[in-house]
Amino acid sequence: MKFTLENWSYIQKKVREVGIRNAEYNSKGELQAFTTKDGERFEFSRETFEQFKNAGLLKLGLRVEEKGE
Repeated sequence: MKFTLENWSYIQKKVREVGIRNAEYNSKGELQAFTTKDGERFEFSRETFEQFKNAGLLKLGLRVEEKGE
């Protein structure tokens, strides 16, 4: 599933409920995707990054921590 401003509330709720299994970053260290512990994958595009940035929803420099099961 792609990140969008419209589904951001769902994604936040999902992550809080089940947690993150792993995160994928590009060569610049930017978040590209992550998978929740129940197997749902979320993709974060450059366009989405700009939308979140313009909406004031980004905290730059914070990496997603992966937690073991």
